Amino acid sequence: MTALGKRFAAALEAARAARAANTPASAPASTSATPAETPPLNSRRMVVALMFGQTPAEVDTALLALRKIAAENDHGIVIVTDRQDIEIFQHPDCIAEYLPAIDRLASLPNPHDPYLYLQDRLAILLRKWEPVQVLPFGDRSVDMFAAFQAAQPRA
Repeated sequence: MTALGKRFAAALEAARAARAANTPASAPASTSATPAETPPLNSRRMVVALMFGQTPAEVDTALLALRKIAAENDHGIVIVTDRQDIEIFQHPDCIAEYLPAIDRLASLPNPHDPYLYLQDRLAILLRKWEPVQVLPFGDRSVDMFAAFQAAQPRA
């Protein structure tokens, strides 16, 4: 596990503990930079978080940890999700990218291979954002990312 992954895991555990204790979770520590001094999101290094099949509570917990780690490392966050209510991802340092759930693709008339579509679309998003790390949340996200990695040609 990378250093960023270890810090993220610790932040996620702290967010879960705060939620379990029913205490308000702390926001990321504010830096001395004013908004005018903060680099634009598109010039920052990005972390991609895959959130497929997550409940709103799971999303909230993950976002709390993601925002903390991103603020500490001056990273932007790209959320790739199957949730249609993407307003829960609205944050100045967060971008949401939508990928439909596999069952929505399979219900289309005459679908080609929905898995191939999702793999291709994920590859496009990863090339677009060039993340320093990809963090899959939940079993569906882990399975999707593992399949994506297995399908990629090796150099």
